[in-house]
Amino acid sequence: MTYINRTKGTKMSKNQMQQLKNSPQTVVKNWGQKFNAANIIMPKIILQQKMSELVEDGKAKPGDLVDNLTDEVLAQVGKPLEIIPFRTETVWMEKHNGDFAGAKPYDGQELPFEEEKDGVTIVRDKVMNVFVLIPGITDVPYIIPFRRTSYKAGRKIETRLYRNVLGGLNPCAFAMNLTAKKVDGKKGTYFVIDAATGRKANNDEAILCYRFNESVLSGQRKVDYSEEKEKKPHPQF
Repeated sequence: MTYINRTKGTKMSKNQMQQLKNSPQTVVKNWGQKFNAANIIMPKIILQQKMSELVEDGKAKPGDLVDNLTDEVLAQVGKPLEIIPFRTETVWMEKHNGDFAGAKPYDGQELPFEEEKDGVTIVRDKVMNVFVLIPGITDVPYIIPFRRTSYKAGRKIETRLYRNVLGGLNPCAFAMNLTAKKVDGKKGTYFVIDAATGRKANNDEAILCYRFNESVLSGQRKVDYSEEKEKKPHPQF
């Protein structure tokens, strides 16, 4: 006897149904779910500041590196987060009269960070999005947006990828370690990200980075900018 999943028309055997009843986490290979690549969000690694929502809610501390989708603390302040970067993309993020207006590819031309144009106040941020594999997490790549005071760390990572290629290696040849550094500035005390070269990536990690990079190039995985439209954006330094 078979049982029909009416929503998709796929068939599950009586044995599979019994397995599900006994253990809800049993994997059923012919579940019938189809996924739309446009709906899959790449998580971002976000550096927490004193004014960050998770910090105010007591779920994280300033300097923690957090998954923006799950709110999981990936690395506590003072501890490194190992990543394997495989791609970078730099964009100009624009706000018009305070509202997010989109992201435009950076082509090497420097633009003013703020200007008035046709009665519109334009505020820009140059952001380097670094695509990375976190060792041990094999289902999805992460994005780290580097801007403002942390932009230098993004440049360090891109320089590492560049030197890898010049040396006849894959861009993802080396892992890197991210750490949060406390800084005292005009806006008070805040944290910035620093990056340092670590160990060589192994072959399995290189293959996974290649697959992730292909998914980015094909358009299956894109940077999600929806949080930029929120009324209370993440504090930037």
